[in-house]
Amino acid sequence: MLETSPVVLRLPFRGRWVAGNSPANRVPSHGTHLFGTTFAIDFVAVNERGHSGKRGWRSVLATESPEVFIGFGAPILAPASGTVVAAIDGELDHEARRSQLALIPYALSQACRVRKGVGAIAGNHVVIAMASSGPFVLMAHLRSGTVNVAVGSVVEVGETIGSCGNSGNSTQPHVHVQVTDSTLWPTARGRPIIFELQILRGPDSAPLARIFDFVLCTQKVRSIKDWTGPARSSRFTLSTTSTRTRRFAAVGTLMSPTITRPTRSRTGRVRRTTRTDPANKTGPPV
Repeated sequence: MLETSPVVLRLPFRGRWVAGNSPANRVPSHGTHLFGTTFAIDFVAVNERGHSGKRGWRSVLATESPEVFIGFGAPILAPASGTVVAAIDGELDHEARRSQLALIPYALSQACRVRKGVGAIAGNHVVIAMASSGPFVLMAHLRSGTVNVAVGSVVEVGETIGSCGNSGNSTQPHVHVQVTDSTLWPTARGRPIIFELQILRGPDSAPLARIFDFVLCTQKVRSIKDWTGPARSSRFTLSTTSTRTRRFAAVGTLMSPTITRPTRSRTGRVRRTTRTDPANKTGPPV
């Protein structure tokens, strides 16, 4: 019987990250169910202005070194405890491609990478079995030479397993997270994910800071007043919801979440408006 209940994970990073492809935008999140990517999420590290790296003429006309991106080399943490069942390293980190011109030859070679299998897609990656029969958590596109676990290693949640890279099917440094029911990738099925909210507390039990800075979620709400985001909720579901559901992105720095609400102009273009969560007015918006 197919298991479709969400899997609870910790976020696999520290600092400020945003989600690119995620099931909050569409399901399947990467446009395909292949390799169990139905509910997969791509996280990209950004600065306080929401930029993933400095821009120059190469950002417009050519490829870029992955070193110019904030996330390149950032520690990637185990999102769950378990046993490592796959650990691949040695794949080179590619040049990054933000330029539309540089993306054209990359897009034309996509089918070739898919035919080569999960190694060419995931690049350097680690798979953790949360139990002997699963579920299985995959962290992909790790930096070459940084995977520090091996098959059979027992890891604890929050343990560093490698660094963010740009290996495999990746156009800029990011970490790809997904959960599947097996590691037989051609037939593996994706599982929805719930990210657990963690709060750091001082000796007097007063909250100091949230460990995470970003989580993307979908929730059935009628207006922004109904939002029960990071300031008040303990978990965030990334599973599919009704097409009538409004989609929100909750972005926060420490105890200061900001809400990003997609809206449509009269021309049909999607605009994004932001406001700071009333429960955390003192924090700067992201």
